[in-house]
Amino acid sequence: MNLAGKNIWVIGASMGIGHALVKELGSYTTNLVISSRKEDLLKKLATEINLPEENVIPFDITHHDEAKEAVHKVLQLMGNIDCIIFTAGVSQRSLITDTQFFVYDKLMNLNFLSIVNIALTALPSMIEKKSGHFVVLSSVAGKFGTPNRSGYAASKSALHGFLSLCVLNIRKIILMLRLFARFY
Repeated sequence: MNLAGKNIWVIGASMGIGHALVKELGSYTTNLVISSRKEDLLKKLATEINLPEENVIPFDITHHDEAKEAVHKVLQLMGNIDCIIFTAGVSQRSLITDTQFFVYDKLMNLNFLSIVNIALTALPSMIEKKSGHFVVLSSVAGKFGTPNRSGYAASKSALHGFLSLCVLNIRKIILMLRLFARFY
């Protein structure tokens, strides 16, 4: 994907891979919006890469109405979204017998349902434009379960299934999925 002039939204931009990715993208001539829960870290990052303040849209991806509103804010700001990069997520390490239900609920909400929510909210504009990209950081745990990661593997497996079928079901447009699987 040629990045020149593209409208790119990075979710999970305040730390880790998302933060590093934003610093790299800041050197391209892209229209960039950054989001995460941590407004103070986003503003610091925006200052580092000379990103206008209005391109910082903090929200909690697990608050689904708030996330939908963030999609609408990004669309209002940019007109359209060429690419959404999802880097937000959380892992888990515990035996199934030691893992309480709320952990599974949290993992499914953050790693799967929150991404589905944003994808479904953004899709109509991508369908109308006949173009769009979802870039999702994931894990091979979504394909092959590993010890002590039952909830994490389940959330990533659901994500892999949803996004691959999303592309197949909407193949009449140029919807691209780039699923990057870390080792664990």
